[in-house]
Formats: sequence, C-alpha cells, structure tokens
Amino acid sequence: RNQLFADWHPQALLAVANKFALKECNKGDKLLTQGTENDAFYLVHEGEFEVVQNGKQIATLRSGDFAGEISLLRNTPVTADVIALRD
Repeated sequence: RNQLFADWHPQALLAVANKFALKECNKGDKLLTQGTENDAFYLVHEGEFEVVQNGKQIATLRSGDFAGEISLLRNTPVTADVIALRD
C-alpha cells in the first residue's frame, strides 16, 4: 500500500497500475541520476534505495516509497541520485 494512492477508487488504481512496469535493480544500480532529465515515476515495490544529493545521503526509500516525482511535476532535472542498496 502507498499513501499517495490511499484514497483512490479501485478502478482508478487499476488503470494506473496497468501503466506501471517492473524494473529490477542490482545493488549499486542508479535508478535516477542527479542533474539528468527524467520521464518516469518510480514506486518501490521491494528492496531499499539510498537517496544521495550533492554527495550526501539524505533518505532511504523502502517498499511503498517513490521517486522521480519532483522532476516530473516541475519539469526540472533530477534532484538526487537514487541507488539500489541490495539485489
């Protein structure tokens, strides 16, 4: 479950869920790179990702967390690296 979608009607959730694609990451893979363009919204299904901004870890993402929304909503470069912490 994700708080972002908590109040959505089941039919709306299904419509959005059908647009998602599974992306598998290995430890050390970068999901997003600070300063680059982005055209995707990522929702963590399982695993952990560190969020690194200007070389400093600022957060850890876990199941239900998401990334990429800032650059999509603001049409700006990615604000931080998002890196897989495990396979």
